[in-house]
Amino acid sequence: MAAVTHHADGDESDKSQIQVRFVTKLSRYEITDKPYNIPVSLGRIELNDIIQSELVRDDAQFNTDLIFEFLINDEILRTSIGEHVDAAKLNTEDVISVEYFIKQTQPLPETSTECDDWISSIDTDASYLINGCYDNNCYLRQAANLKILAVVSGHIEPVKSVAFVPSEAVEDDNSLEFVTASQDQTLLYWRFDKGDEDGAKCLLKLKGHIESVDSCAVNTAGSHVASASWDKMLKIWSLRDPIDLDQEVRDQQITKRRSKKSKIDSVCPVRTPLVTLSGHSAAVSCVIWSSDNDQQLYTSSWDHSIKLWDLNKSLCSNSYRCNKVILSVCYSSTNRLIAAGCADKYIRLYDTRSSDQTASSIISQSTLSGHGNWVSAVSWSPSNQYQMLSGSYDGLVKLWDLRSPKVALYDLFGHNERVFAVKWSAQGLL
Repeated sequence: MAAVTHHADGDESDKSQIQVRFVTKLSRYEITDKPYNIPVSLGRIELNDIIQSELVRDDAQFNTDLIFEFLINDEILRTSIGEHVDAAKLNTEDVISVEYFIKQTQPLPETSTECDDWISSIDTDASYLINGCYDNNCYLRQAANLKILAVVSGHIEPVKSVAFVPSEAVEDDNSLEFVTASQDQTLLYWRFDKGDEDGAKCLLKLKGHIESVDSCAVNTAGSHVASASWDKMLKIWSLRDPIDLDQEVRDQQITKRRSKKSKIDSVCPVRTPLVTLSGHSAAVSCVIWSSDNDQQLYTSSWDHSIKLWDLNKSLCSNSYRCNKVILSVCYSSTNRLIAAGCADKYIRLYDTRSSDQTASSIISQSTLSGHGNWVSAVSWSPSNQYQMLSGSYDGLVKLWDLRSPKVALYDLFGHNERVFAVKWSAQGLL
């Protein structure tokens, strides 16, 4: 089969050629499977021109505003094809397979809002968003326009973390349930009835930590919440067990005698943890449930480690090492990778399928760099196994694709100060 030859515009003297075959998973945009002889100096812009010219030749109505990216040896092309092939140590005597796909468009801001103090945390569920704030409150909002539905007050110090109970786990379709965690050492479990002008009602006060509670997470069944604290402890609490009213009232009365600071103490039953797990030697910065197994949790810590906890056995079943403080962690069930935001400006990736417990060598690059300060938050895409968001004290949010490990796909500007939280919603909102 004869190869199609393309020359670099204005560079007929460039005799160094490479043979490639263009492939795609997008049947609508397939072109001939003949190999192409192209100059090694071509980059993604010139390759995009080749694909577009072939598609226009087959269909004069083809939309040339559509831009393609190119994948060679599982990495997105960011240099000339010759440089890319050399770096990947591919055999130039072979026909190089070049996969093309539609370029990810840059996310653009749709709306914004401001609070009177730092926003510490966010979570989303369906069409709703909640954010915790350093003004001791949290704010329940419509996700699409950020309109406030309720200002939720109950903590006496900054709210450090918020987590929705999954809507499918809430019995009443007209209600939202969520948990807030605070620097005041407590967690509060809330219910908000849509259309109720009285606002959110506190169902439980969770007490047991002796330092700030910096992270909380609710399991997919909505039955339990996990909390991580500066007291180095991980605690598990029940949200669904019937309340022992006699015991709850006794705990509540003791609390009232000891402190008159919070109105919540007089109206909300107090609950103690089901399980307390120790193992970290410094503050626990983040906790998440494994999306593969509701009996597993991941925690990150200032002790430079990530731990996997087995709730069936109430012990740590695995530990991943790092040489820096870890501020945030997220896990993807689609690629089985843990992403960790660290205090040295890097994002480290760990492959949970590997026996190597240091930053993984299985993936193309185990460290993502680009931020200029602490990486305070990370969040995997719920629909694309390669994409992830990160937020940093440098004020930037970055959109990453693991197939482009040397540079982020996009820098998302707009914040003037530190970014404390990022969240990728199932509806595609960032």
